[in-house]
Amino acid sequence: MKHTVIGLFDRSADARSAAEVLKGRGFDASAVNVAQDGESPDAEAIPPAAEIESGPLTGLLHRVSALFGVEDPHIAHYEEAVRRGGSIVRIDASDEVQAAAARDTLLELGAVNIDDRVEEWQRAGWRKPEAGD
Repeated sequence: MKHTVIGLFDRSADARSAAEVLKGRGFDASAVNVAQDGESPDAEAIPPAAEIESGPLTGLLHRVSALFGVEDPHIAHYEEAVRRGGSIVRIDASDEVQAAAARDTLLELGAVNIDDRVEEWQRAGWRKPEAGD
């Protein structure tokens, strides 16, 4: 069963580097995608929750980038992160073992905590756009 792992990086160079490390660790190039600053992390980069298998991981960027069960509200968070210059690495893992390896690699390489970023932005006045905005 497919698992999707998503990591956010502040710098596009770090995201590209993480993608290359993942490929070097055996992930198929077609399973590793990067959405960078200036690109929209649309459904291609972050699939709707219905397309991602749920899992037991929560917190710390939902274990910093292992967003098994990404809820649609998270899409706006990642869109805002990319709008602010961040880059997203998405890995389509074939099983839980591969997903855990991807998650651990992203953590090791410095993926940032999206939940902490959202809290920071909200303290500064940012609000998630309402549907249709």
